[in-house]
This record gives sequence, C-alpha cells and structure tokens, in this order.
Amino acid sequence: MQSALPALLARMFCCFLMTGLTSSVRAGEFPAGSPRFATTYQDFLAEQKRTGKPSVIVFSAPWCSSCQAMKRKIYPAGPVKRYHDQFVWAYLNVEDPANFEANKKYQTAGLPHLEFLNAKGQSVARLLGKKDAKTLAAQLSAILAKTPAGPR
Repeated sequence: MQSALPALLARMFCCFLMTGLTSSVRAGEFPAGSPRFATTYQDFLAEQKRTGKPSVIVFSAPWCSSCQAMKRKIYPAGPVKRYHDQFVWAYLNVEDPANFEANKKYQTAGLPHLEFLNAKGQSVARLLGKKDAKTLAAQLSAILAKTPAGPR
C-alpha cells in the first residue's frame, strides 16, 4: 500500500493540472462578450492605424493565472464592455515571437500588463497586475477624457 501512494498522488496531481488547463479559456480564444482583440502586434498596429482610436494592449501568457482570470471575467464585464468599441484592443501572448517587438518596446516585465495608447499611438498609461472591472473602466474613461478618438 505504501508504494502505491506516490503513484496515486502523481495521478491525482496530473488530473488536477489537466482539469485546470482544460477549464480555462485557451490562449487564442475569448469568452462571449469580449472586445475584438488583435492577437499579434502587427495586426494591432494595422487596426490602430486604420481606425485612429486610442488603444489597449494586454500583455499576457497562457500560464499566467491572473491574466486568464481577467480574460474570462474582466474584459467581458459590463463596466468594461461599454468601452469596447471606443478602443482598439490587443491581447498579446508574450511568448509568441510575433509579439517580441511589442514586449521590448513596452518593457513588459510583469503580467498582466496593460498599456494604454492615445489616438496617436503614444503610451499614456499602464496598469500592472490583476485589476477588477471598475478599476479598468475608470482607466479607460480617463484615457478617453484625455485623448478623444478620431482620425490621425
């Protein structure tokens, strides 16, 4: 019985990990009600240039539990939802080589990292760490108050 215990614990641990990994939203998938996210830096830049709107870049990783929690609960939440169409949104995986340029430019050191850009593409604010919907909505409102959307 004693020699079977480590094997049992190992199987239980694997089941726990698999349950956690499969219940979360996958890296390129977003829950219903999320903003329309660009998932590569180049796609984001093209959309930003096309629309001339202020922007939100979310730096994330599949292994970041706070990032995944915000993805599931904060971005689709009511207080944030009202700002979806007023910004260009990017959700960039820091491990994707397509996003390394953005990681370097915005000096991504901790996750989640939210970078806010005005309509000219200049960084105007940053939030680091897990935030609630009211905090994010307040930041989005402040950005709009300073940098109204419009063509460049």
